[in-house]
Amino acid sequence: MSKNISHILALILAFALSYISLNSALKNYDIQIIAFIFITYFLLKKTVMKSNFQLLDGMIATFIITGVVETSGGLSSPFFFLYFFLIFSLSLLLEPVISISTTLTIVFTYILTSPAEYTLKDFVPLLSLPLLTPFALVLGEEYQQILKKNNQLKDSNFFLTLVIKSYIKHIRSLTDNFLGDHELKEIKKTVQKMEKSIDDYEKSA
Repeated sequence: MSKNISHILALILAFALSYISLNSALKNYDIQIIAFIFITYFLLKKTVMKSNFQLLDGMIATFIITGVVETSGGLSSPFFFLYFFLIFSLSLLLEPVISISTTLTIVFTYILTSPAEYTLKDFVPLLSLPLLTPFALVLGEEYQQILKKNNQLKDSNFFLTLVIKSYIKHIRSLTDNFLGDHELKEIKKTVQKMEKSIDDYEKSA
């Protein structure tokens, strides 16, 4: 299973758990459930979880935002706009394609579970989600490209630093034991090798 598919399934699971639990008998404990999950996650991030678990971040955000929207009225909730932030956040936090799968999950869930008496006007907030999804997708792709360029730049800097540092050490040893023309020729050769190494790397990059 690819990483994209596993992330999509994990987020769908987080949305489904939140939506189902808050539309069942557990809805009487909605505030307690959301507060418990948020506090537990916050404490884990501060103590145990030293790494950056982006998937878990996305799942918790999905669960909590879905819970807030559902407990405040669903489609008619004044907090429905939080889904917009969720889509953009997941697109930046994980893969950009996540914004599409998240939007489809939200849209189809509310369409299939909404009361029959709902009119098109009631679905206007929901239908606005697909209109914003392309922007989230483009933003996520741009962000991923920036991260990729930054990583390439870090690798380049590391390589150049390593190469230059090794040549400088050699030059320093020659100058510390400088006796005459032989060492001077070695210094010139070392400088030429350093320049060639940098040029070869720039051509291959």
